[in-house]
Amino acid sequence: MTPVYAGELVETVRTGEIRIEFVDGTSIAMGSESAMVLNELVLDPANADSMKIELVSGFFHFVTGNVDKEAVAITTPAMVIGVRGTDLAISVGADGTTEVGVRECTATATPSAGGETVDIAEGNTGRASPGDASVGVSPGLSAVASCSMPASGGIGGGRATSPSSPEVN
Repeated sequence: MTPVYAGELVETVRTGEIRIEFVDGTSIAMGSESAMVLNELVLDPANADSMKIELVSGFFHFVTGNVDKEAVAITTPAMVIGVRGTDLAISVGADGTTEVGVRECTATATPSAGGETVDIAEGNTGRASPGDASVGVSPGLSAVASCSMPASGGIGGGRATSPSSPEVN
């Protein structure tokens, strides 16, 4: 097990995949040529949980653990995604266009440019590009969200770079 830290950029190489599992059971799998920043993870049921993740580019499979679902914010160049006990497939293109497929439960999506928050029900896909004032929701999972999830078997081909920050494993 390799620890990750707050503020850390986690990237995968062209043929690499990585899976990060947090102490609460939340997991994030990243496909090849993906990048994200782990901004914050606070697990404190006595006060308040907080999980903030920035997805920069690539393909991700996100499954929540015991973190308070209302405390999770996943930011992309096009939208901010909230979870409600969720299994998500998220794709962030090179231009920042984001698709989020809800494989289980529900999610919310708010355009980064401002606009109305929409609910995305199980089995549906939300899509927005940077600058969009709305998130479109389509029935069914997109081709990307229907793909097999990356890194189901551990770690390979990933790296992390970090400032000196608290560990968030």
